[in-house]
Amino acid sequence: MKIFRIHFEDHGQDFLTWDVDIITGKVVDCQPFQAEIWCKCTVVNVDDLEVGGKVDFETRDEMLTMKYSICDLEALEVEG
Repeated sequence: MKIFRIHFEDHGQDFLTWDVDIITGKVVDCQPFQAEIWCKCTVVNVDDLEVGGKVDFETRDEMLTMKYSICDLEALEVEG
C-alpha cells in the first residue's frame, strides 16, 4: 500500500500526523491520539495538498477543511 503522511502544524491539538492511502484518500492512521475519530475520514483534495495548505476531508455527514495547516508531506511505502 502506498501512503503519505501529512504533518500538521502543532497548535496543541491531540494529533500531529495523518497517514493517508494515496489511492482512496482514506485516513489509515493518526498520531499520537484520536485515530478512532480521524480514521473514519477521507481526504478529498489528495492531488492538491502542499506545505502551507489545508486538508479538505469528508466525514460520514459533511465536508470540512482542517483548520491546521500542513507543515510537511512525507511519502511512505507500507507492506500489506
